[in-house]
Amino acid sequence: MALCPNSVTIDDFNDNIVYSGPWQAFTNQTYGFNGTRHVANTPGLSANFKFNGSCIFVNGIVGTNNTFPMPPTTFILDGHFTQMNLSVTDGATFPGTRFAQSVLYIALTISEGEHELIITDIGGNSSSPLQIDGFIITPLQQTSTSSSAAASSITSSTSSSESTAVPTLTSSSASATPTLALASSSSSHSHTNAIIGGVVGGVGGFLVLAALGFFALRYFSKRKGGAESGMHHL
Repeated sequence: MALCPNSVTIDDFNDNIVYSGPWQAFTNQTYGFNGTRHVANTPGLSANFKFNGSCIFVNGIVGTNNTFPMPPTTFILDGHFTQMNLSVTDGATFPGTRFAQSVLYIALTISEGEHELIITDIGGNSSSPLQIDGFIITPLQQTSTSSSAAASSITSSTSSSESTAVPTLTSSSASATPTLALASSSSSHSHTNAIIGGVVGGVGGFLVLAALGFFALRYFSKRKGGAESGMHHL
């Protein structure tokens, strides 16, 4: 159906439809979708349909030439009163019968997700029964496909991130070891150089002191020799 793209038809015997009260159920009919229909002849009878979609039509059956018209009926979608139909026009007539399929209710602008539609007959009788033939909805097949694709993309992205994270962490850990080794090696060299410097400095100092002592001894020896020579001349 053009107004409900990618739509599917739900038969009135579907398990998602709960009928409250003494509805009459017909099968093997010469008219109606799948040859079935549910009929309410008493005010107050209701049908509760839960569906997952974004568009809905309610198909019913009325008599041609204003016979067996639709009774006053209320439609409550997701707890909100949306419409009360007093009558509908004839739709496509079923061949060889005086009945026609007609659209009883339409909701085209509902949000995607789970919904509940309650249909209540408020004026039906044997001359004007409420006859439900089925529902047309646009299911959330495309949304589910997109969600699966998105979930797959997220999983793929996560796996990719995790796979690249491992080498990054390993690389970081590997580079940390040489860095620590270099720091330890540098400290060891510095300590060794300090020891060598201390030894060289100590030896140098000793040599300087020895040289000073040597020159001092020579100086005093010369002075002593000069003094003794003077005394001999006297």
